[in-house]
Amino acid sequence: MPRAARADLAVYLPNDLALALSTTDARISAKRRGNTLEAKTTSGEIQASSYGRLKLATGSGQIRAVAIGKRWQGTSELSTDSGRIVLLVPTFGDVALVAETGGKLSTNFGLSVHALPSGRSEAHARYGAGSSPLQVRSATGEIVLEQLVLLGDDTNLPEDDD
Repeated sequence: MPRAARADLAVYLPNDLALALSTTDARISAKRRGNTLEAKTTSGEIQASSYGRLKLATGSGQIRAVAIGKRWQGTSELSTDSGRIVLLVPTFGDVALVAETGGKLSTNFGLSVHALPSGRSEAHARYGAGSSPLQVRSATGEIVLEQLVLLGDDTNLPEDDD
């Protein structure tokens, strides 16, 4: 029986093009997008950053995301069943943040984490006008919220480069 082999595929597209990507168990990486980015996988990892709306979902894979924009149209949603989510939050923007998980929830910028009667944990905050909803949810996975700080026209975002 032949062994499975790895094949990496890179596609370079205009930055302002909205993307919708889907896979079963492969890794999705889309960085520094200027428009809406949707990515879904059953068990693969998602690495993503966008100035526009993010809609990222995985069953058991990890999500590492950076919401770069100050505001976007529609609700940005990051969700997993059991995977870990690490999100850099643009506290300098017009963001309404809600995060909830049955696993561990932590932040590095003074955001209060509250225990719910259901045993789940929740954190929420409003920055600026709060006109850009940002929802982060996991059934049982860990959620780590970190503060995104951009210095001027910073193009060196804290992401893993492969």
